[in-house]
Amino acid sequence: MDKYKEEKELERKNLRSELREIKFRETRLISDYSELEEENISLQKQVSVLKSSQVCMLYFYSCIIMFCLLVLYI
Repeated sequence: MDKYKEEKELERKNLRSELREIKFRETRLISDYSELEEENISLQKQVSVLKSSQVCMLYFYSCIIMFCLLVLYI
């Protein structure tokens, strides 16, 4: 009977240790996820700015082309 209790106690200790390890990993993963989410948001903002810049540059170049065409035909 004592051996059974010792085995159960050892099993309980191992399970507690495993649970601590799992909680630690969970905390770390949540932190990593949060950092990645922040980075993702930042990158999405950068993409948005770049797309806006691209549209502005396309408009600018099209205006220059129109001006050049007008000058050529005048």
